[in-house]
Amino acid sequence: MTTSEKEDVDIGLLTSSFLAGRHLFRVKNSDNVFDYPTVIETLEQHGVENIDRPEIIAPEDAGRILDVEEPFETNVDAPDGVGYYLFGERNRALSSPQIELYEFVDVTMVFRATSAGRPEIYLFDSNRRLINILFFGANARYREAETTLSGTTIFAEDFFVQPNICHLLFDKWPRSHWAARHAPEARHALFHPHRYATDFYAAMGLELISLLHHAPGGSIHFERLVISANSFGAMRHPGQSGCRFAKDALRALREKLGIAGRKGGAKMLMLDRQSADKRAVVNWSHYMTCLGAAGVEAYDPAAFSFAEQVATLSDCRLLIGVHGAGLTNLVYMPEDSAIIEILPPWSATSSFWHGAELVNRRYEAVVALDAAGHEHDQNTMERDRSQHRNNVTINDEQIDRIIALSKTL
Repeated sequence: MTTSEKEDVDIGLLTSSFLAGRHLFRVKNSDNVFDYPTVIETLEQHGVENIDRPEIIAPEDAGRILDVEEPFETNVDAPDGVGYYLFGERNRALSSPQIELYEFVDVTMVFRATSAGRPEIYLFDSNRRLINILFFGANARYREAETTLSGTTIFAEDFFVQPNICHLLFDKWPRSHWAARHAPEARHALFHPHRYATDFYAAMGLELISLLHHAPGGSIHFERLVISANSFGAMRHPGQSGCRFAKDALRALREKLGIAGRKGGAKMLMLDRQSADKRAVVNWSHYMTCLGAAGVEAYDPAAFSFAEQVATLSDCRLLIGVHGAGLTNLVYMPEDSAIIEILPPWSATSSFWHGAELVNRRYEAVVALDAAGHEHDQNTMERDRSQHRNNVTINDEQIDRIIALSKTL
């Protein structure tokens, strides 16, 4: 076997890759609670040598619990008349497990986080013991801290470190808001803050810092660290939890921006992603000619400042868009507004269906054709997630449905 060949050590969700002899192992975790002794045991079963074996301590013994989010579960109604695999019974359950918010003093975080892929994160106490459960990866090796952050820091990051408004508003911001209730003086930390994140946190009146100064990883000593247990483990995609602190955070951002309780938007907008490298509308010109005649305008949020985006979207009664992060802007829209999601035929996530539920906005959907204009049978097609970035076509029948829906919203 060459080093280019792979052997999966399957404990579900990709965490880390490393060479062990002539094998390139990809170590995965799938449970909501990570247990490092289980990782070690599994690696041993697969003949991995030179395994890191740090002394381990439970999080409740290394620090203290500031708050607990109780388990939550409810059901979400699927849109009428849309035969799409995503709206099956399994995805109608909106749930969140119990989540603990921890405070640690004198701890070191060792991490490897690039601008792509999932980061490895390990947290060690002052005695260099790995804090169990609160890790992501299979290479828990202590490194002396390169820098120290004084005061209190809130770790707001999730597994998706690329610039993405969906992960920012549905996952990172709720984590920040929850922790800030217990540490209002703290700074908030992400690995790679992008311009939108910086502008957003500034609008919330919070300080945002970057943890990653020397790619691709490092080690930082924290004088005091506040971190939630859902920073690790098999985190569900943003918008799928429905937990109390997520709802509270989305309500708080509207209050902070002065748009809480607003109703009666005037605009109907279609998200313009034609310059993106995925899920563009092939017949855009014809599509927008038809929608334009019905009063829908093309809109690219990236062309405007954060303040300008909020001003426009808070006056938007209908937001239409192909599946993608831009639909997260539904959080800024009036209380009586709605979104229409155009779903690629191959695959999508329930982020915006469930996200609309979080902020009580109406959700409708239309299933697009592929780039060649072919329809796919949702009951028999073979799903290939590698195709989820492909462009789509929206035919006249689907255009008529979108226009008809716009007249009812």
